[in-house]
Amino acid sequence: MFSHFINMFNKNYKLKKEYFQTAEDEIAEMNLGLLKSISLISSILLVFFCSAVPFLLNNRSVITVSLPFFLSAVAFFVVSSKYIKSGHRDRQAITVLCLLFEAIVFAFALIMDLSPWTRSGVVLLPLIYITFSTCFVFPLWQIISVHVVVEIIYITLAILINTPYSSKINISTSIVSLILSFAAGQINLKSKAKDYNARMQYRYLSMTDSLTGILNKKACEDAIGEYLDTYYNCSGALLFLDLDNFKNVNDYIGHAAGDQILEETGKLLVESFRSTDIIGRVGGDEFMVLIKDFHDSENALKKKCAMLQYNMCQTMLHFSVESSCSIGAVLFQNTNIEFQDIYKIADASLHEAKRAGKSQYVIYNINNEDKSKTPQQADGASNL
Repeated sequence: MFSHFINMFNKNYKLKKEYFQTAEDEIAEMNLGLLKSISLISSILLVFFCSAVPFLLNNRSVITVSLPFFLSAVAFFVVSSKYIKSGHRDRQAITVLCLLFEAIVFAFALIMDLSPWTRSGVVLLPLIYITFSTCFVFPLWQIISVHVVVEIIYITLAILINTPYSSKINISTSIVSLILSFAAGQINLKSKAKDYNARMQYRYLSMTDSLTGILNKKACEDAIGEYLDTYYNCSGALLFLDLDNFKNVNDYIGHAAGDQILEETGKLLVESFRSTDIIGRVGGDEFMVLIKDFHDSENALKKKCAMLQYNMCQTMLHFSVESSCSIGAVLFQNTNIEFQDIYKIADASLHEAKRAGKSQYVIYNINNEDKSKTPQQADGASNL
């Protein structure tokens, strides 16, 4: 049973660790939105509280103490609102803002719970513990550090200010609420991590070609379009590949062998390019690759295409097929271009390579505004 508990603890720890590593931007965005909401709610509650004080406590000293915290809550609401509108995101800055807001709210809770004006005992502190543990998303060590420091301050002040009897009751209540807040916070964090993983898995499945494991048509085209729209005056190369005579492979050898060839082609492309490049299957036997930040010469791209065709030819030979692939390529350097425009050029270049006898590549250099055709067939390739 103990080993089962250890395994479950390790599994939960790994789940949350991966969540904080892979969802940093989403967590920052979430915390910023929560800061805006909680600061607004705090402002409204303080207005209501101060309005009700004369009727409930008959002591306006509480209103005077609440005023600085009301102004602080309003300030945090304004800052977080403007930060959201700005569109800029700095994870560290957001974390500091949230922790600073927590510190101010905890200070208010300590003053109110220990204040001789209210004589209410520990009321706000447990509420704040639970609220911050289940709302803001922070690593466990960060939550424990902040809350334990607050609890030590509260215990110290309670012993100095309250009577021994009331301090024992209040300290016991605050410690229990602190432990419950940790438990509630970890349950909430586990739920968020599981939800994030489920969304990422669904997104992965929706973006991935089930046979080859690379991007599907829509995901590939969207990724290339986003890259071209985001980086102005960028450099790169777009390759449009088509397996030669693939219909004959399915007709004469069988669809099972055809599926294996497609799968091996996906693996070959992943091995041939960097992990930062965009690789996708955009048709039955058509593939597309965007080589990001390609600053090499046109001759270097020719060698890349020739090597790719040679490796494709070797892959085909494993299935007793003497064939390769045709490639239409577009080379661009320090150029602003939209995806649809570069796609049309690559598609036209591919068709030209097909007409030239297949197992060919045609490169269109946008900067030189000319085409470079190499009618050299990949070694060992022939019509099936």
